Amino acid sequence: MRRKLIFPVLFLVAVFFTNCQKEKLESSENSNMISSTDPSFRHSKMKIQTNPFLNTEPIQNDRSFDITQNLTPESEVIYQRALSGVIKQLETLRENVKGMQTYTLYPTGMYPDDRINVQTLVNELGDAGIDAKVKLKSTNRDGVPTAFNFGFSTGGGISEGGWVSISTYLGRSGSLEFMGEGKGDEITTISGGFRFPNTQGGSFFIVNRTDDDFIFKGIRFTNEGGIEVARVGSFLAKECLFDNTTIGIDNFGVSNSVTIKDNIFEDILIPMRILNDNPIAVIKDNQVYNAQSGPYFGFNSGSYIVKDNIIRTIDGDDPYATGDGIFVYDNEDLFEIKDNDISCNDPFSAGIFLLDFQNNIKNIFIKDNKIHMNSKYYSAIDIEGYGNSISDICISDNEISGEAASAFYVSSLEAYFPPSDISDISFNNNNIEDFETTCLATDGFGSALGCVDVFFDASTHDLTFCGEVDIIIDQGINNTFTEDDCPKCDDN
Repeated sequence: MRRKLIFPVLFLVAVFFTNCQKEKLESSENSNMISSTDPSFRHSKMKIQTNPFLNTEPIQNDRSFDITQNLTPESEVIYQRALSGVIKQLETLRENVKGMQTYTLYPTGMYPDDRINVQTLVNELGDAGIDAKVKLKSTNRDGVPTAFNFGFSTGGGISEGGWVSISTYLGRSGSLEFMGEGKGDEITTISGGFRFPNTQGGSFFIVNRTDDDFIFKGIRFTNEGGIEVARVGSFLAKECLFDNTTIGIDNFGVSNSVTIKDNIFEDILIPMRILNDNPIAVIKDNQVYNAQSGPYFGFNSGSYIVKDNIIRTIDGDDPYATGDGIFVYDNEDLFEIKDNDISCNDPFSAGIFLLDFQNNIKNIFIKDNKIHMNSKYYSAIDIEGYGNSISDICISDNEISGEAASAFYVSSLEAYFPPSDISDISFNNNNIEDFETTCLATDGFGSALGCVDVFFDASTHDLTFCGEVDIIIDQGINNTFTEDDCPKCDDN
């Protein structure tokens, strides 16, 4: 049996620019339409700030955040056409009337036209410091269902596609809401983007906008698109479909909150990575199918809740994939995992995997989850130490079925790391009646344990287990086992 190789995916692109103080615009909503097939705009009354600063530099000068796009003379023509329409609106209608603007963008289905049009709009809105809604249409101007074409990524740093970058470059600011439309196959679709090897990259890259909020609603991302976010005010993804695409929250996370809810993730390596400091993170009511791994959470500082999600992992062949249903490492503050429906189908997968990778892990509540296992070598709830500290964890009222190496596994990986200090973990009233061990569990040194339902290794102490169980291997100190009067996590 091989032990799990951990590849916490950190987005390494770091950018440091001075944020300009934005002036927020409050007011009623208007609609302005943009089409790359028609550079003029249809509008009623556009109401913006007076004397906005307008960037008229060619888009290729924005190379700091447009690193994936090799612009051609044809691209420059497309950009100038889109820019002329944007400036026409911004300079013609300068009324100090309150309201958040709504701009409507139509796809052409052509690359790089679609990406340049979206990039041009967000650049000019950012230059003006405007909070705006961007409505992305599901059809072209002729009413034919059409995807926004952001090109195709071949991975490995090689790409024929590009992302839309949203940053503080040139002092840009302003919150943006991207809204899709339609249902089923006719939903607004963004196809492609730029992707580094494996998980990093996407259709949008948003960075260093710590005073601004970003919303994506009702959009289908496909063909290795998706969203990368680092250092923004808040982020919300709702009612989107991610088809072979992902969400990444990296590099110091957000200033306020992350909310990912009511989305569907299909045929994906990792559906989402939520890394680094996020004061509040709510991940709920999402559906994940045919994923080589479930959601990743790491280096967490803040209040997290992961609840009411459906997660189905498969046997994948990518080395970045763990197959785990939910993977949490290095957590200090409150983290609650509850009411999720998890099914794991990789021989090396754990239903819920906790790890002190570089820092301590504590303050985690795992309760009322349904976990179905089809795993040979890992456990339904697997807690492993890499030489730090693991404590203050409550695991209660979970229903575990199927087969795995064990139902509950707590151990330091001492074959490679010094032992962790593992204490104060309670297992209360978990139902393993429909669970069977594969008898393939090993300890932290790689030695076979044989058949076991619950394993506590020698680095554990003061753990409590309350509930019915058949086979226990306890090598720790002062660990206790009982079948009566099991409290819930909320009662502790």
